Amino acid sequence: MKQFGKRLLIALLLVALLAGSVVHAASYPLVFLKAGYHNQTCAEGTTLDLVFSIFHEYKNEILHIAVYDEYGSKVAYLDKQFYNYSNPTTEFTAALDTTGYYGTYTVEYYMSFYTFFAWHDAPSVYQTEFYVVSPCPDNAHTWDNGEITQEPTCVEDGVKTFTCEDCGATRTESIAKISHNYENESVNVEPTCTMPGEMHYSCTTCDDFITEEIPALGHTLGDATVTKEPTCTEAGSETALCSICNEEVTEEIPALGHTFGEATVTKEPTCTEAGSETAFCSICNEEVSEEIPALGHTFGEATVTKEPTCTEAGSKTTVCTACGEEISEQIEPLEHDWDDGEVTVEATAYKDGELTYTCENCGETKTESIPAKGECNGGKNCPSRKFKDVDKNAWYHEAIDYAVEHTLFGGMSDNTFEPNTAMTRAMLVTVLWRYAGSPDEGKNEFNDVKNGQWYTDAVAWAAENEIVSGVGNGKFAPNANISREQMAAILYRYAEQLELDTDESAKLTDFPDGKSVSSYAKDAVSWAVAEGLINGSDGKLMPQGNATRAQVAAILMRFIQNVVNE
Repeated sequence: MKQFGKRLLIALLLVALLAGSVVHAASYPLVFLKAGYHNQTCAEGTTLDLVFSIFHEYKNEILHIAVYDEYGSKVAYLDKQFYNYSNPTTEFTAALDTTGYYGTYTVEYYMSFYTFFAWHDAPSVYQTEFYVVSPCPDNAHTWDNGEITQEPTCVEDGVKTFTCEDCGATRTESIAKISHNYENESVNVEPTCTMPGEMHYSCTTCDDFITEEIPALGHTLGDATVTKEPTCTEAGSETALCSICNEEVTEEIPALGHTFGEATVTKEPTCTEAGSETAFCSICNEEVSEEIPALGHTFGEATVTKEPTCTEAGSKTTVCTACGEEISEQIEPLEHDWDDGEVTVEATAYKDGELTYTCENCGETKTESIPAKGECNGGKNCPSRKFKDVDKNAWYHEAIDYAVEHTLFGGMSDNTFEPNTAMTRAMLVTVLWRYAGSPDEGKNEFNDVKNGQWYTDAVAWAAENEIVSGVGNGKFAPNANISREQMAAILYRYAEQLELDTDESAKLTDFPDGKSVSSYAKDAVSWAVAEGLINGSDGKLMPQGNATRAQVAAILMRFIQNVVNE
């Protein structure tokens, strides 16, 4: 009774729930993702209830198993359906080969079992995916020894199949065709004495065949009859009949050749001329002359008539013991035998040295350059070491070494250079004159330059080549200090005289005192700055400032190395 009451209560609750969901008086089939309806039939009548849309549950199924070299495929499709009722007693799986299916399931409802009918379309393929099924990682198969699955013939390759011992995958290899077996033979054309025949060979397996030539048999000749006797110089002939084809064959009998008796020398050969001899044939009595080759010289020991030197060939003579002829031959020059060499000029920081080699045979010498060291540490080979006022750690050390080493200019005394002393106009012109090779040209036109002074020839040369023009009123002012802009102007004109490129220029406005450069010197100073000859001092050009001897040494070194490129 309690059980019945419990069931009645549940039934009443379900009826109340279902009654609230009735919205149509007709029945609809259930479809994917769309709410449908179904009928419930019981003793109390038919009720139309709302059924929630079904949910997809996809299941993968392999339709085609992948093999070693072929991809397989799989599909996903609706496997089963669930409704909003619990405890279905039956589930149905969709079929792929039908357009639809009907399924039934039963739900226990208030002591009665109700059957619901539902219809759905056949599930379409949800996803197709290709993949290879293989338990062997990275297809690292373990192949067996293989089995011949198709025997090769003389017209078709065979096949050998290998199977993986782990996953069962297979692979194949081609077996080359076998050779034809030409065992069946027959004569197509019989050979004759003069014509070849033909042999036919056919394959025992297929229709292929080959042919081979049967050589001509050749004549079988009987005894020959001489038709013309041979002589010493002419061939004879003979004929014979073939016993097979009865053809008459004529063959040549070679000439017999002469049979000479003892030869008589008619002219004796010498060392340089051929001789001759004659002989008579004992058969035809013909006289035949033959040449006896020249004997050639037989030389004794050679005598040197001129000894060879390292650079000149010698000669030697030999006398033939047979004819007394004297032959002269050349003796090739000897090679120099150089000693280990001696340093004749020491290399310095900025100037190459010289190594001299002497030939131990002839005394000839040759020289080899010793590269400059490239730096100076102020040691005993330092060019400016004798100047006590030159600091080897100062910025100008290398430039003064360069000037002294290349004899551009020396010190103010034997032991002083005076790097901070102002350079005079005469000094600068003399430096350039020495660098030019001290040419003897030009005439002194300045009234303040006396003849015979150490700078007279230099000033005359500079004026002749328009490198300097003086300071006016016929004066040069040789002892006046040279300013930085004057030095730039002189170097600029000297570069033009050497036909060097002077097109480079820099902006003078980049310097705070750039506007103070004299008009005559602007192009020259601009060029000197662009070429790196003048760097300025504390960011200034100081064009009217004096140029010191150290500064001039540095500027000249840069000029020669960077502008002249020496």
